[in-house]
Amino acid sequence: MEKLITLQYSSNAYFLVESLDKIGIQAKVVEQSKLQNTIYDIFVSSTDILRAKELIKELDIDDSPVDSDSVGYLEGYQEWSEKMYDPGYYTGGKTPHYLKDKSNWKFIIPYLLLGGFLLMYQLIVNGIESFDFGTFLFAGLYIFAGISMTRQLKKKRK
Repeated sequence: MEKLITLQYSSNAYFLVESLDKIGIQAKVVEQSKLQNTIYDIFVSSTDILRAKELIKELDIDDSPVDSDSVGYLEGYQEWSEKMYDPGYYTGGKTPHYLKDKSNWKFIIPYLLLGGFLLMYQLIVNGIESFDFGTFLFAGLYIFAGISMTRQLKKKRK
């Protein structure tokens, strides 16, 4: 076995070993710890070393260190943490109308309430022996959602 390459990150090392395995080259990762850093040496058989080097050139693995002090690193993280729940912010999409407009809730509420009460009725009619906690949970969730949406619509009208 000959040393093929030394990498800093385990994800890169194991990705390379997996890629080598896909083309039929057996590789071995050896971890070496030096103080706080761990490096990963990849070994392959001497007969496969040329094919493995060609694959490394094709994969173009970026093993450069990530610097948290680089320009825009913290600003980008802060922007992401503030906007991660805004639908369409990163994809350039438009917020769906049903998330903004509550006027169409009046059409959804009867279905939620009816569905919840029908599930509860089914549990009562079938009796305790066929009691299913999941059905009870969903019935309660439907009823709760329907009631809370009704209250929000009433507050909006005032």
